[in-house]
Amino acid sequence: MENLDTILFSIWDLDIRAHQIITVLLIVILNVTLFRWLRLYLKPKVKSWTTISAENGKKLIKIIRLFFVFITFLILIYVLKINFNPNPNYLVYFFQALSIIQFARILDWVVSYYFIHRNYAKRDDLKDKSRPLKTIDVESSATKTVQFLVYALAIIIIFEKFNFDFTLISVGLQDDRIFELKLSNLLGAIVIYLIGRLIIWIVTNLVLYEYFKQKKIDIGAQYAVNQLVSYISYFIIILFTLSALGINMTLLWGGAAALLVGIGLGLQSTFNDFFSGIVLLSERTVKVGDVVQMEGFVGTIRKIGLRASIVESRDSVSVIVPNSNLVNQRVVNWSQLNEHIRFHITIGVAYGSDTALVKKLLLESAILPQISKTPLPFVRFIDFADSSLIFELYYFSDNLINEHDIKSQIRFKIDELFRINKIKIPFPQTEVYVHQEPKNPS
Repeated sequence: MENLDTILFSIWDLDIRAHQIITVLLIVILNVTLFRWLRLYLKPKVKSWTTISAENGKKLIKIIRLFFVFITFLILIYVLKINFNPNPNYLVYFFQALSIIQFARILDWVVSYYFIHRNYAKRDDLKDKSRPLKTIDVESSATKTVQFLVYALAIIIIFEKFNFDFTLISVGLQDDRIFELKLSNLLGAIVIYLIGRLIIWIVTNLVLYEYFKQKKIDIGAQYAVNQLVSYISYFIIILFTLSALGINMTLLWGGAAALLVGIGLGLQSTFNDFFSGIVLLSERTVKVGDVVQMEGFVGTIRKIGLRASIVESRDSVSVIVPNSNLVNQRVVNWSQLNEHIRFHITIGVAYGSDTALVKKLLLESAILPQISKTPLPFVRFIDFADSSLIFELYYFSDNLINEHDIKSQIRFKIDELFRINKIKIPFPQTEVYVHQEPKNPS
């Protein structure tokens, strides 16, 4: 044992002993062996994850390798008792900081790619490219939230290790501070906000998603519930964030009470829209995805916010509609009760036409993929008009937003069939008879 304590050589002020060299060699061998085993174990696992690309798998291996390198250096510093600045030991802190950052990168990869990305890649509703409501990249938002949260926590740990903190904003006298914002308060508020966002994502995209899937709840109801949960959660998060910044909430609410009275009087229409949004999200008389007719246009509701909703018209133009208009004005919701809506086209034919043939040709013109077979189209003989026999062709369709396109195709087909079968479509004619009085011979 005495031989193990023998000084082999000296570097600067360090005496390197035999047991330290043996310990260093064992640590290096152990870390290399552990890393090689972990790499051999993870490689086939990562390749079997079809939802994760090979590039992201290699990225994980590189991050783990750097983590092992910094951990090895940190252990060597402790074993060899390297201490260039005894108080504090900045070299140890430096490698501790690098190790924390690498661990944060590993945690970021595991949460972002393994949990979030794989969860979204396996969801059936996001694989369905025909659903325009799922084109919003919620996965990207969740991934960024995790990244910011992980690195913010790493920065807080590093700053605590270095005892690094200072005042950013100070209001008041030196001995009587009204408000003081420190760097630690700011970082803590950021972490609280990011944790809140992550909790909202977990609730809306994992917990509620599975519940909606089991209960087979429609997309509009899902959106309404998720929006209400998000609004309430963000309100609570903001309160906790302000409290973490050191803001006295009692004084804030007291001052806000008087201010809100004046604001409420000046923003009556805004508050009307706000509460109308809550009514829409709770009653769901109009839901996301519904086709509505209002203010002279027809469109699909893409988003219901707290103040305004976005309606996409037939021309793919996004129209911002105040929520009060959807609640207080007359709105025709074509998607509310029935999947199939009945449409009709009016046509006139010349007197003397074969009415049975006209009926047959009109039904043939309604044979299109966009027209429902159940119920079947039908024809009504409406009236004997001044210059034509009036018929109406009725058909059912669930393609509400493209109603005019379908009617145009039917009219083209009617015109073609009538031309082939010599059936005339009359136009209004007026005959004028001029009566001339005979001239008086006298």
